[in-house]
Amino acid sequence: MVTLDDTSQKTLDDALYFGQIDYILTIPESFTRALTAGKKPQLTIQTKPGTYTKTLVNTTINQFLNTFLLYQKAQPHLSQQEVLQQTTQTLRQQATVKLDHTYTQKVNQSIAGRFINLLAYGLFSTIFSAYGLVNLAFNRPEIKMRNSCSPVSRRRFSRKIAIATISYALLAAIGFSGFIMYVSKLANPQIIGLFSLSILAFFLTMITFSTLVTSLVKSSETISGVNNVFILGSCFISGVFVPSEFLPDIVNKIAAFTPTYWFVRSNMLIGETITYDTKFFEALGLNLFVLLAFSAVFMVLHFMNMREKGVVSLIPHKRTTR
Repeated sequence: MVTLDDTSQKTLDDALYFGQIDYILTIPESFTRALTAGKKPQLTIQTKPGTYTKTLVNTTINQFLNTFLLYQKAQPHLSQQEVLQQTTQTLRQQATVKLDHTYTQKVNQSIAGRFINLLAYGLFSTIFSAYGLVNLAFNRPEIKMRNSCSPVSRRRFSRKIAIATISYALLAAIGFSGFIMYVSKLANPQIIGLFSLSILAFFLTMITFSTLVTSLVKSSETISGVNNVFILGSCFISGVFVPSEFLPDIVNKIAAFTPTYWFVRSNMLIGETITYDTKFFEALGLNLFVLLAFSAVFMVLHFMNMREKGVVSLIPHKRTTR
């Protein structure tokens, strides 16, 4: 409240302009008569443009008038003073609002889970492309013939390549995962551990899949095709880019045949869970078991392929006698 010696319109305009006051409320002479008649009086206000107090004061005045008229209509036998007293007591009441910390935690974990889902494309594509480039480079005829003449055995040479590619993939996984978790601002060690477990299971799937497929392909175009069709396509139908709850049921059923689907399920389960009970660990264990099953299948197929290649490579060296 500000007291002005002069209440002329020019003085009021100057006070608003120079910031002495922010809000001018003019109460008409018919104010009391309008309230007594149960009508909402028309008030005149004047404020400086862009001030936030206008909305705040307007809301307070409207709340007071509406409450007063409501009490007066519901209790016509009361005097104006009694209605005013009830209105004042009602508006003086204060409520304490408490935000549930578990809700905030759940929202943050869910956002982190969706960020980690992006590894299904970024990390998977990086690892698969690296495996593809290495295999294409060392399987070129001139490189293959040169390596066959070296004193290093084929098994030892293959082991060194495998160690190098796995080391690269592991460093890429640590880098990608660390960056995602930093951006997600995860601080709970238990949550970080659960997400890391999910990433590790999917990492094994990425390694075995890349090892199998790149041992079969013979051109860079095929590598690019697998990247765009399988890896990117599975991300679209498994909930990485579009939440699975928005996808048709038939799409989710098809996506269940890809490891990306189970990786996303694990992350969303971790992100949306606050209480870790037996039911949670059973569901998470199932998702991780499926990912490990994918890894086992890919590895078995790779060993079968390598064994077949070994048999075929021996056939030209056999001599036939007449």
